[in-house]
Amino acid sequence: MSDMPGAPGTGKPRFSLLGAFGAELDGKAAPLGPRLQRTLLAILVVEAGHVVPVDRLIDLLWHEEPPAAAIASLQAYVSQLRRLLEPGRAARALSSVLVTQDPGYVLRATEDQIDALCFQALARQAHLDLLGGDPAAAAAGVEAAAAASAWSRRWSSGCSRSPRRTPGCCGTRSSAGRRCCTPGAN
Repeated sequence: MSDMPGAPGTGKPRFSLLGAFGAELDGKAAPLGPRLQRTLLAILVVEAGHVVPVDRLIDLLWHEEPPAAAIASLQAYVSQLRRLLEPGRAARALSSVLVTQDPGYVLRATEDQIDALCFQALARQAHLDLLGGDPAAAAAGVEAAAAASAWSRRWSSGCSRSPRRTPGCCGTRSSAGRRCCTPGAN
């Protein structure tokens, strides 16, 4: 389903926190650059949807010993990540993925794009299915969540409750027909 956020062909990045950290764009592993740039991206993925202040990023990247040019280095890493995550974006156009927002930066990504959030959504939906009296759907949801937690850097074009398919996110529907990984659907 190429119209899903983060699905191959949409140009939206996907992020793997379960297992080895990584990112994919259009179904291909993205080269994340040097260690501090990868670390910056990992911090922003973990904090997706929340502004991470520049001061906090500098503390997390360089601990107690930031270089004199820490802010300039941080800005350079952000610029490189923007080029990586939005390769079709014009040079001076505003980013829609890695956004500058006072007092720092925010990564705009949905739970469809982050494997750990997809796992949480699948597990949450399985719980709701169980509470709703559908143990078969709950069992399938638990299997899909367990499979999601074991998979690393392998995304499918849609999530399936079948243990024979690798769950990506999001196409799974609850017994009520709701998409499990759509924010606000649960």
